[in-house]
Amino acid sequence: MTMLKADDFRVETKEISGWKVNITSYRIGNTGYCHIDNIDPGATIARTEAETQEEAVAAALARARERLIPKTR
Repeated sequence: MTMLKADDFRVETKEISGWKVNITSYRIGNTGYCHIDNIDPGATIARTEAETQEEAVAAALARARERLIPKTR
Protein backbone atom coordinates (compact mmCIF):
# COMPACT_ATOMS: atom_id res chain seq x y z
CA MET A 1 0.00 0.00 0.00
CA THR A 2 1.31 3.48 -0.92
CA MET A 3 1.28 6.04 1.86
CA LEU A 4 0.38 9.56 0.80
CA LYS A 5 2.21 12.47 2.37
CA ALA A 6 1.43 16.14 2.81
CA ASP A 7 2.92 18.39 0.12
CA ASP A 8 3.19 22.18 -0.02
CA PHE A 9 2.77 22.44 3.76
CA ARG A 10 2.38 26.10 4.78
CA VAL A 11 1.68 27.89 8.05
CA GLU A 12 1.10 31.62 8.23
CA THR A 13 -0.21 34.01 10.85
CA LYS A 14 -2.86 36.57 9.88
CA GLU A 15 -5.37 38.83 11.56
CA ILE A 16 -9.07 38.30 10.85
CA SER A 17 -11.62 40.62 12.47
CA GLY A 18 -9.00 41.65 15.04
CA TRP A 19 -8.09 38.05 15.98
CA LYS A 20 -4.64 36.58 15.30
CA VAL A 21 -5.01 33.19 13.63
CA ASN A 22 -2.78 30.47 12.24
CA ILE A 23 -3.61 29.30 8.74
CA THR A 24 -2.23 25.85 8.01
CA SER A 25 -2.65 24.50 4.49
CA TYR A 26 -1.33 21.51 2.58
CA ARG A 27 -2.10 19.08 -0.20
CA ILE A 28 -2.43 15.31 -0.03
CA GLY A 29 -2.69 13.72 -3.43
CA ASN A 30 -5.08 15.82 -5.49
CA THR A 31 -6.92 17.36 -2.52
CA GLY A 32 -6.14 20.62 -0.73
CA TYR A 33 -6.75 21.09 3.00
CA CYS A 34 -6.81 24.13 5.28
CA HIS A 35 -7.14 24.52 9.05
CA ILE A 36 -7.54 27.88 10.77
CA ASP A 37 -7.18 28.23 14.53
CA ASN A 38 -6.92 31.18 16.87
CA ILE A 39 -3.49 31.35 18.42
CA ASP A 40 -4.69 31.64 21.99
CA PRO A 41 -6.25 29.26 23.08
CA GLY A 42 -5.74 27.39 19.79
CA ALA A 43 -9.35 26.46 19.06
CA THR A 44 -10.29 25.39 15.55
CA ILE A 45 -12.27 28.06 13.71
CA ALA A 46 -12.49 26.47 10.26
CA ARG A 47 -11.39 23.30 8.55
CA THR A 48 -11.93 22.74 4.83
CA GLU A 49 -10.94 20.56 1.92
CA ALA A 50 -11.25 21.30 -1.79
CA GLU A 51 -9.91 20.32 -5.19
CA THR A 52 -6.93 22.66 -4.78
CA GLN A 53 -5.01 24.05 -1.83
CA GLU A 54 -5.91 27.61 -2.85
CA GLU A 55 -9.64 26.79 -2.94
CA ALA A 56 -9.41 25.18 0.51
CA VAL A 57 -7.71 28.30 1.93
CA ALA A 58 -10.29 30.63 0.35
CA ALA A 59 -13.18 28.56 1.75
CA ALA A 60 -11.62 28.42 5.22
CA LEU A 61 -10.97 32.18 5.25
CA ALA A 62 -14.60 32.86 4.25
CA ARG A 63 -15.87 30.55 6.99
CA ALA A 64 -13.53 32.12 9.58
CA ARG A 65 -14.74 35.63 8.67
CA GLU A 66 -18.34 34.48 9.21
CA ARG A 67 -17.54 32.92 12.59
CA LEU A 68 -15.26 35.52 14.14
CA ILE A 69 -17.03 38.46 15.75
CA PRO A 70 -14.97 41.63 15.29
CA LYS A 71 -12.79 42.14 18.35
CA THR A 72 -13.14 45.54 19.95
CA ARG A 73 -9.92 47.13 21.04
